[in-house]
Amino acid sequence: MGLFTKLFGIMDKRRTWFRRSLLLLLTVIILPPMLLSISINVIATKELKEQINQTHGLLIQQMTQRVNQQLTQFEFTVRNWAVNQIFGDYLEHVDFYQELSTIRSIMNALGAMENSISFIKNIEIYIADQDLLISNMNGVSRIYNTEKRDRYRDAFKRPGDMYWSYGLNESSNVLNKDMALMHKIPAESSHPFGAIIVEVDPVKFSSFIGQINPYREGYTLLMNENQELLSAGTFEKREDAALLASGLKGHDGEGNYVFSWNGNEYLISNGIVPRMKWKFLLATPIYKLTEPVVLVTRIIAGITAVTFIILLILAWVASRRLYSPISRMMSLFVPEKSESESEPPVHQDEIEFIESRWAQLTTESLILQDRLETQMPSLCEGFLYQLIYGHYYHLSEADIRKRLKNYSLDLGSVRVQFVLIQISGISRLQGKFSEDDEQLITFAAYNIIQELIGVTGHGVSVFNFQDLKVGFLLKFPAGMSVEEEKQTTMKLSSEMIQTLERLLKMDVTVVIGQPEDELRAMHASYEQTEQALRYRSVHETAQILYLEDLIIQGEGAAFYPFELEKELLQALRIGNVEESTALFKQFVAAFRQNADIETVLHQGMLQLLGSVLHVVYQTGHSPQKVFGLSNLYEELLQHNELQQMCDCFEKLVMEPFIEHIVESQNVKLVQLAEDVKATIHSKYMTDLSLEMCADLHHVDPFRLSKAFKEVTGINFIDYVTDYRIKKSKELLKNSNLRINEIAEMVGYQSTYFNRIFKKKENMTPGQFREKEESSPLWPG
Repeated sequence: MGLFTKLFGIMDKRRTWFRRSLLLLLTVIILPPMLLSISINVIATKELKEQINQTHGLLIQQMTQRVNQQLTQFEFTVRNWAVNQIFGDYLEHVDFYQELSTIRSIMNALGAMENSISFIKNIEIYIADQDLLISNMNGVSRIYNTEKRDRYRDAFKRPGDMYWSYGLNESSNVLNKDMALMHKIPAESSHPFGAIIVEVDPVKFSSFIGQINPYREGYTLLMNENQELLSAGTFEKREDAALLASGLKGHDGEGNYVFSWNGNEYLISNGIVPRMKWKFLLATPIYKLTEPVVLVTRIIAGITAVTFIILLILAWVASRRLYSPISRMMSLFVPEKSESESEPPVHQDEIEFIESRWAQLTTESLILQDRLETQMPSLCEGFLYQLIYGHYYHLSEADIRKRLKNYSLDLGSVRVQFVLIQISGISRLQGKFSEDDEQLITFAAYNIIQELIGVTGHGVSVFNFQDLKVGFLLKFPAGMSVEEEKQTTMKLSSEMIQTLERLLKMDVTVVIGQPEDELRAMHASYEQTEQALRYRSVHETAQILYLEDLIIQGEGAAFYPFELEKELLQALRIGNVEESTALFKQFVAAFRQNADIETVLHQGMLQLLGSVLHVVYQTGHSPQKVFGLSNLYEELLQHNELQQMCDCFEKLVMEPFIEHIVESQNVKLVQLAEDVKATIHSKYMTDLSLEMCADLHHVDPFRLSKAFKEVTGINFIDYVTDYRIKKSKELLKNSNLRINEIAEMVGYQSTYFNRIFKKKENMTPGQFREKEESSPLWPG
């Protein structure tokens, strides 16, 4: 009762204004929810079916694409396995009951393949002529069962290199009909002798199919081109899914259609897996699709009713408070107000009163603005100090420039450059200044520098760091070139050095930072210039250090024993333990002799580790399988002493790699490659060819080329060329023979020798000899 009395009292006091505001608020606040509720009930129901069909259609497209992508990747992986050298032509003539090393290699490879894809059940190698099966679990076994042998033979005779086969290991349970992907070997051969058979685990494959269906109550069906059920999504529902699939076999509907089964209506969407021509079906109960919408509609209806009541109350409260801004303005301009006065007097003109007080406040604001402008340089300088120290790194570039503009420093789009000046040499002044006068000296230098940059037109601000260091910030217009910026800064720095030396009689070092487009980089530039001070010479009284030149030039020429690394990697590649250990010790000794900084030695070890990992990838091995999951870089960096790092390198890198190489490589191929290398070393001066070496070692040229490349990492011709060039370089350096004679001694004609030498070394033999004669040292 009291609420309504108060409401009508307010309406009477405000009269028409209040009633109109209340009606306006009721219209604005209540009408949209009412229209929304009606729209949901009228329009949403009509659109529901179309939206569900469209969503379901898009979902089946996405699921089909995902299945197609997964199976395409699966086929691509199997094709890559098929071209593996371990499944080459030689398997056709292998006695699988005698050559145990070959069988062990094949079984290891099959084991690695099985672990690479989650839904693989088993991988077998089928040798057609002998009816043999080779697997990681069972080894070598012959197919004695006549029906099974016929299934394998029929599957092998199918046309094409790779295809899907069903029921190779068929069981009595039709729901568990198996599927396998077959790829004939050797790959791309006109006369294949066998095949890789990758059998899919039906449980895991069905789990994968089920995971991509967001509707857990529905069915996900995958059928092959013969309308046989391959997967039913959730494997526990496979029997029900098989019944549903049998009911859908004769249905020719396209797109989305409704199918009644088992007392429920299902929305059926179908798609085709393009690569395999498999049919993909998604069956979802319609009540599961409409259930969220029905629930949401009911919730919205309830919320609308509650909201309607709340909005009525809010409209009344809002209209009551529409007058409150004027009341608050009056209370701001009249701070002292009697307790009994609850509202401004109605007979007074509040707007005129507010206008007069506003004019008074504007005058006071102008006075304060005047005072602020006099303090603006100090505020700007303080902001720049904070910027240099990195306290405003969280601000964006636009915010920084905006704040500087508020401090009357508009830098626009100019580039800025930070310069740091170090004053030193107090001890040379013979008592004129003491160590306690650092701030006095710095202040004097600050004033001198401020005066000098004031006349250049490029100065932004000068910084007094109180510790014999003074910095200043320069600006350059957008049109100025980098060379002009550098000349301007160098000229100004020279003038400052001359002035400071003349007036203070002290040493001066100037470090010029890099020009930057962003003010946010000033903190980093300040730190870099401070760090660059360590490059100054203590014997010079005046010097200028340009930060860009220091970064480009570095601290000296780098050394790395590339030849020793090459020999070490070759020894590791062929699994030679003794030679690898000896070459590693030579590598460390050479590095220690030419680089006397321990940090450089550590960096050399990390570089060698990267090269070894490159060889691992290059030879087709997995670093995770060779070295495990440990972080080799982190393991090496845990050791500060070089010897500890070397021991760790041998234990964690060299030994596992050599052991893996010895176990995985064919020893005969390695020995063959080594024998060919020995032949090259002894006959490089003759007309040496791949065919000749193949005849000498009683091997096919193609097999020799393949084995040589696999073991050495380089093909036969390139190895011969590199060895001849190496021998020619030794003769050019250590003998006075003519170039024509040297060409004949390494097996080349003169003109071809000059051309191939220049291609390999980027200089002619004569230029190489002149270079070596002028150099006092010869690295290795």
